Amino acid sequence: MKKVFICPINKLINLDKRIISIGIESSLLYREISTKINDSIIYSNNNKPESLDKKALIIYNPFEININDNKTIKYLYKEIENEMMSHSINELRSVEQKLLDLLDNISINLDFEIEYNLELDIQKLLSSIGVRFNNPTSYLEKLVLYITLYKKIFKIDLIISFGLCNLLDKLEINNLKIELDYLEINLMDIIYVQKNINNDIIVDDDWCTI
Repeated sequence: MKKVFICPINKLINLDKRIISIGIESSLLYREISTKINDSIIYSNNNKPESLDKKALIIYNPFEININDNKTIKYLYKEIENEMMSHSINELRSVEQKLLDLLDNISINLDFEIEYNLELDIQKLLSSIGVRFNNPTSYLEKLVLYITLYKKIFKIDLIISFGLCNLLDKLEINNLKIELDYLEINLMDIIYVQKNINNDIIVDDDWCTI
């Protein structure tokens, strides 16, 4: 069983649903948790403490989901490089040779000598031509791709977000639950709310749970 302990309110939460919504009415508490998340939240799986840095994806700003951040791009380039080295080595060597021949020809007309590496840096080449993941037009598709990539790269099994569910309608949330089930990931969404809004857990201005 996955569990989250929220230290400032001394509350243990069983992640027995794929999406858990936590409404916080205190702006000070909301700020403390969001700015000191590693001090405020303890995550465990089957009573074994887990590092948020290693096992959780923290989405502070759900408005800016970037599937082409540095971590995902590095993974993409490595995957492409491995694929080239495994199945397209002859084509790759041909490209290298053509580039070297081109530089040799150009150097003849220069007023100075040049030197260069004799082996192509695939990842720098991919970066120079802007290779990246295709960005889905649908917010939900982009979100699912983002989560899937982090699951594949870092083996995460928890997402902590701040206001993510506010951006999704009921159908999108249901579809997101299906994807989270498939990926075996739980989502805990922390939302700053006013009173009288339905949430699984509400923390009032006195930092007491209702």
